[in-house]
Amino acid sequence: MKKKKWVAFVRGNRWVIAKVKVAQRKTTLNILALSEYEQEEAESPVSKILKLRTWLKKKKVPLKKLEFTLSCPGVITRMITLPVLSDKDLEKLLTEQVAQYFTVNIEDYLVDYRIVEQIEDEGQKRLKVLVTALPKYHWEPMWTMWQEVGLEPKVVDLASDCLARLYARLSRRTLKKNSGEQPKDLAIVDINSDGVEFLLLEHGVFFLYSDLAADLAELPQYLEETPQDPEQAERVQLELAQTFSPVFRTLAEFLSFFAMRHFGKNVDEIYLTGELAPLPYLAELFETELEIPTHLGFIDEWKPSYGRKVKFSENGWVKYGSLYGLALRED
Repeated sequence: MKKKKWVAFVRGNRWVIAKVKVAQRKTTLNILALSEYEQEEAESPVSKILKLRTWLKKKKVPLKKLEFTLSCPGVITRMITLPVLSDKDLEKLLTEQVAQYFTVNIEDYLVDYRIVEQIEDEGQKRLKVLVTALPKYHWEPMWTMWQEVGLEPKVVDLASDCLARLYARLSRRTLKKNSGEQPKDLAIVDINSDGVEFLLLEHGVFFLYSDLAADLAELPQYLEETPQDPEQAERVQLELAQTFSPVFRTLAEFLSFFAMRHFGKNVDEIYLTGELAPLPYLAELFETELEIPTHLGFIDEWKPSYGRKVKFSENGWVKYGSLYGLALRED
């Protein structure tokens, strides 16, 4: 059964909204409409609200049925293992005693959790629970603005969770098609002009998340056209290698931690998504620096289909991984 809904991705002042049609069983996704909007940083709050409301009205977005995925710096995740508890006891534990799992003042964060899987450890059934803390200084102004605009979100999810959902679903889909034993271990790198997010999946299950502030605002110019002249191509590759050096270093440390927890085994593959993922030579640079096969986009060359009015540059569709993951959310 195919279901239509509206979804939105918000990162800072950047908004992406889409009307989608989803067939969950087949993991197929059709983008019927898609629009982007960038709020001006220097605008007053009142001006931002009025212009955003006007834009949403122009795009005929239903304000009370929109599902959101958020990407913002400072999100903290913890994967914890607990005895099997009733829903009521789990809620009580992760409401009244959640501070024990964090080193920050948890009063400054909005905390949520979800059960990732049930495992058996030394003969005992246990729950693996992902606990996520979102800084209130990011959430509260955003929520206030949404209320002023008239938005009543049906769902609010985090970009990291949406990426995990997308790649996990695609991993299981590929596994079933190829009759494999278990999904591969993956690193997903979501690359945007104002920062980078890293996500590790252990056999298709959320393992670790982090982000890195980075000023990559000068790089979108290289998305327009791949240099044809050898000297220019070499110059662009050198500039990208230097600019992404902190990203490579951070990811290498991230992967070293994964390997330490897996008896020296590293992830099997790296996937790039996000605004700047289609940069020329970038996947090759990741593969050279990390010595791990690196791919642009999604597992098994999966991609959504698009309505006739939705236009992209050649690889523009890879930018929206977290939006696709939100669309595949089943509740």
